[in-house]
Amino acid sequence: MTLADLLFSPQGTPGLNLQSFDCGRESVNKFFREEAQDYQDELFGKTYYWVHRDRPTEVVAGFTVANASIFTKRLPNARQKKIGREVHHEKGLINYPSILLAQLGVDVKYRGLHLATS
Repeated sequence: MTLADLLFSPQGTPGLNLQSFDCGRESVNKFFREEAQDYQDELFGKTYYWVHRDRPTEVVAGFTVANASIFTKRLPNARQKKIGREVHHEKGLINYPSILLAQLGVDVKYRGLHLATS
């Protein structure tokens, strides 16, 4: 199986079978099954799924991204200086925008296939 065998589906796509999804971690399974839609509705993040092209209700993997920031004052002094040198901005910022990978799960049936390297 390669990425060409998968389709990209956002949270809320009709027909996704999240009840059969099992990544081996109950907290992540529960998030995708019961909490992802509320998380998205409350604008905390967006959830997406990779589904099998021939069986578009079968979820192969899921992930959630959320807005975040890097608070430079909490970084070690050497890292703060490095960011100050490498980020081209007139003023050094205290917070830099970033993206947080909030949840990630691959169904146990599809582990070891190296889909991310296809």
